[in-house]
Amino acid sequence: MNLYDVTVSACRGAMTPHVHSVNLGEWLATNHEHRANKKDSAAIMPHGMFNTRRAADLQYSSGLVQVDLDAKDNPGIGNWHEVVHALGTLDSVVYANISVSGAGCFVLVNVLGLVGHPFVAVANRAIEYITDQGFIADEKVSRNLASLRFMPFSPDTAYWNLQSISL
Repeated sequence: MNLYDVTVSACRGAMTPHVHSVNLGEWLATNHEHRANKKDSAAIMPHGMFNTRRAADLQYSSGLVQVDLDAKDNPGIGNWHEVVHALGTLDSVVYANISVSGAGCFVLVNVLGLVGHPFVAVANRAIEYITDQGFIADEKVSRNLASLRFMPFSPDTAYWNLQSISL
């Protein structure tokens, strides 16, 4: 899956009700301005293209599920770079990077072959795929079709797998 062929919704922050379309690969490769308040930072809706910020307004799926790993759920992790590298080597992981806070990471899992199935069931499969590696995922974020993903820590800390295969 080539993320440069995927379009998703984006917004200018968590409090912005309006969305616009962006090329996912270009957005992830851009070094966005870091804001003091994360919720004022650039964000995408990685699960697809939406008319508004509401799940009911999904136009089409991106074929991806974001799985979020936080330091509070995984207190034994001291080096998130190692986690990103380890997760980035999995066959169905398209992208992995450190969260903007530096204390967690997020993974985009290729679920293109499951598009059309209920989203929560697909998200549960992606969560299980990551948690089978010994991590605890923030299931609320991953199961939320309209969830936001704030900009990554840095484009330079990312792992890209343009040859990923669908779960």
